[in-house]
Amino acid sequence: MVQAAGGGQIFVLTQGDSTNPSAVTVLDPTSLAVVNKPLTSADGLGLNPVYATSSVDGSYIFVVTQGDGVNPGTLDILTGGATPAVAASVPLGVKPTYSYLDPHLNRLYVTNTGDNTVSVFDVNIASPPPIPPLAPPVVVGVGTAPTGIAALQDGSRFYVANSGSNDVSVVSATSFAVLKTTAVGVNPIFVAADPTSTKVYVTNQGSSSTSVIQTVNDTVAATIAAPPQVPGCTTSCALQQPTMVVTQ
Repeated sequence: MVQAAGGGQIFVLTQGDSTNPSAVTVLDPTSLAVVNKPLTSADGLGLNPVYATSSVDGSYIFVVTQGDGVNPGTLDILTGGATPAVAASVPLGVKPTYSYLDPHLNRLYVTNTGDNTVSVFDVNIASPPPIPPLAPPVVVGVGTAPTGIAALQDGSRFYVANSGSNDVSVVSATSFAVLKTTAVGVNPIFVAADPTSTKVYVTNQGSSSTSVIQTVNDTVAATIAAPPQVPGCTTSCALQQPTMVVTQ
């Protein structure tokens, strides 16, 4: 689920199953009433929408659809208003999982978990509709099974959590070359950068920890263990499995 920037409409994703189709339902932010009707494959929506991101100005919603997980997915570009629509669709890699909008460079990053790549789009697109097609993305090869991604606010690099290879790819935001691969914990799935561009936080779901990467040399400066699942536990404690971190 995502809300269009500036307090706009709310877009709710439904992946679908054997009886219910994949859909995006648009809600009015005040009344929470459904606007027009849900968008489905009949409207051009791809199969299995899994993540959505708003454009900086709220004019568009970028929906990552995984498809069947074997063939490439799509990035569906939605418009809102009285009659929401799928304005355009562009291809992604295999099994895309997550997207991140860098508001400073106005770029959209999509991790393609199934083929170990990241698709990078320039989303400086015209407004209002009709919308021109996006230029073909830059495709960056990273580690195994990339999931989370975040960019530094200084515009220099972006960081990709590779859940299959237990590391983070550090990528130049100008040349798109992988500058370094930093080992972290087990099954890293989420990345967040602090506003000063000096630290990057990586949640390691498999090892119940968070790695703190210092960006001056892109090495792990600290590893923070997750708290016990049961408060007050002192022996043989199962730890929480972190999935997200928020910086401010």
